Amino acid sequence: MESGGGEVLHIKRVLWIALMMLGALPYFIPCAYPMDQQKIILKNGDIVTGEIIFESEDLIKLKHPIFGELTIPKDQIKPVQKHHTEPATVKQKMPGPSGFGLLRGWQRHIAMGIKGEEGNKVRLDFNVALDLKKEDEEQRRLLSAVYYYESEHRYRDKNKGHISYVRDWLKPTSRWFYYSYSEYEFDSYRWWKQRLSFYGGPGYDFYKGDHFELRGRTGLGFVKTWGTDNEFNPEGLLGTEFSWKPNPIHQFSSEFITYWNFNDAGEFRTWWQLKWIISLDVLKGLNLELGFEHEYESVIDEQSGHNSH
Repeated sequence: MESGGGEVLHIKRVLWIALMMLGALPYFIPCAYPMDQQKIILKNGDIVTGEIIFESEDLIKLKHPIFGELTIPKDQIKPVQKHHTEPATVKQKMPGPSGFGLLRGWQRHIAMGIKGEEGNKVRLDFNVALDLKKEDEEQRRLLSAVYYYESEHRYRDKNKGHISYVRDWLKPTSRWFYYSYSEYEFDSYRWWKQRLSFYGGPGYDFYKGDHFELRGRTGLGFVKTWGTDNEFNPEGLLGTEFSWKPNPIHQFSSEFITYWNFNDAGEFRTWWQLKWIISLDVLKGLNLELGFEHEYESVIDEQSGHNSH
């Protein structure tokens, strides 16, 4: 635990991070300035406007500001009157920071929460999460980062975070895919202070539709820790994940992963995450997110006295 001047330093650092993240919001959230709005003219005369997030030979996926993600077959799109047939799309240059093309083609999601309390109880809670996702016919990529900070009575009691990168190599004619998964974690109050892991193996898309996805993955890898004990252990991975979007307003997702230690058959750990995202009409791109995250380790943490948090 840390107190006094150290606590003030940590609070200043957290507030500085919050200001930096607020300054970066225009680059990640297409609120009033969509990055790449396009108009698509259909054969029946209707015009659909939005951001193209995926395109293949047969269809176009468009992110509409009101109706969410739309799938439009290309045979329903009116061709441009040229020497060759192209989808009738007209790009619109929009002002704002997103016009610089940062992270073009990536779906961006950032969440932030901060809470302060002073009186009989002095408390500061801060967390921030960032997800970047991109998918096409050949691969899926997901970059996620999370940071948590909590202090009470001028004592810091939580300071942890992790960043992970998942890359799936897809086969257009098969539900099977191959993946690599790497993650870096740090936690000031665990028997390990830093942890680096890497895994790879096959995965399978049990169901993949416009509104529901369910997949599983298994693989082998290793985990390296630094802290009280510097360890290197080979591990096995088994995980499932799903996403359900019943309408343009609500989206539910969950991910559950188990890690098995091959050096000690009795040791394992699990990680479980639930998310409920509610789109708000007050400001385009603004969502309310409710989430739950739980981690369990069969090895009891001597510093915290328990094996889950």
